[in-house]
Amino acid sequence: TRGTLTNMPLSIDRQADGTVLVSEIVWETPNIGDTNTNPTPSFVGNTITEVFFFKNRLGISSGDNLVMSQTGAYYNFYSRTALEVLDTDPIDITISSNQASRIYDVTPFQGQLYMMTREEQFTVEQQGTFSPLGVSVVPISNYSIDPAIEPVVLGDSMFFLSISSDSTRQLREYRLDKNS
Repeated sequence: TRGTLTNMPLSIDRQADGTVLVSEIVWETPNIGDTNTNPTPSFVGNTITEVFFFKNRLGISSGDNLVMSQTGAYYNFYSRTALEVLDTDPIDITISSNQASRIYDVTPFQGQLYMMTREEQFTVEQQGTFSPLGVSVVPISNYSIDPAIEPVVLGDSMFFLSISSDSTRQLREYRLDKNS
């Protein structure tokens, strides 16, 4: 059936008695449109590399795509109308780069969203409302990274390891200066 999401993440909930309940999530399916007016999310049929929350949306990265659910509707990756794009509609964007851009890590940091690929780092910029029509992916640096080691946020800094041409590792600190 079109829109059926399979092999998706499970829900893991700690219960009041200390036990853990693992269950399948009921993912929403498209109620309107077709594959042209309400396309299947780009992660379908591909390996999911990261799951995160950002600005009241559930996010999933897969390959060079970043997909975020409807605002507040974490299990819905489809639009509710085929006639117009709403600010609350899902976001499905692709990194545009001259290099292979498989996303290895997505990190929310100081109100922004940062993505790490093997050779470049990106941020999701917004013009006005955080919506499908108001976001874009912008490159911010181009360090080679070790994709097996995730960035760490400590206070007002994000740290990650880069790899130099002679294969040595360097600890990099990324700080956001809100005044410049």
